[in-house]
Amino acid sequence: MKSKDKISLTHEVVVGLVDEAEKLIDRLIRGSSNLEIIPIIGMPGLGKTTLAKKLYRNPSVLHPFHIHFWCSVSHVYNKKNLLLQFLCDEGKHYFKSCIKI
Repeated sequence: MKSKDKISLTHEVVVGLVDEAEKLIDRLIRGSSNLEIIPIIGMPGLGKTTLAKKLYRNPSVLHPFHIHFWCSVSHVYNKKNLLLQFLCDEGKHYFKSCIKI
């Protein structure tokens, strides 16, 4: 993963998104057992990435999950490449070798 894609460890303040953050935290920890993608969408500069980082670092959200992975997805993306990025970059801590697809 490129350094620009790595999650920042600085604590950024999310202004005006407290209610949204609480709703998302509740959805993540009490959500369905099925695979689910929760998009955070909006105009540039609203704090989407900051909100996502705050959720990603939240102990209540991290605790139920055995594996955590941060990736940035643009408008054009490839599912295979995202999976390989996970398996090769972050998954090396959990998997002994990278799976070739």
